[in-house]
Amino acid sequence: MTNNEKIVANRQLRENLKSAKVIMTLYKNSIKANKKKLARQWALEFTQKFGARLITIADLTLTQHEKLIEQDLEIEALKKELADWKGEN
Repeated sequence: MTNNEKIVANRQLRENLKSAKVIMTLYKNSIKANKKKLARQWALEFTQKFGARLITIADLTLTQHEKLIEQDLEIEALKKELADWKGEN
């Protein structure tokens, strides 16, 4: 890679970083203002531009809720298995 190519690549990276900082600031301000829909839009735009996903509190809550449901189902299955095992002995 020549020096000119490196300079062009660095300029592009710098522009991407500036753009990412702007979107992150808008995203944070949307969250602080409790504007969930706007925050999701900024998170989506960030993902589309940079390939990295911004996670909202709502996303985290849904993920945790799904994990809790899965754990509850596993516990019930284990309880049934234990009851069956106790009945066999």
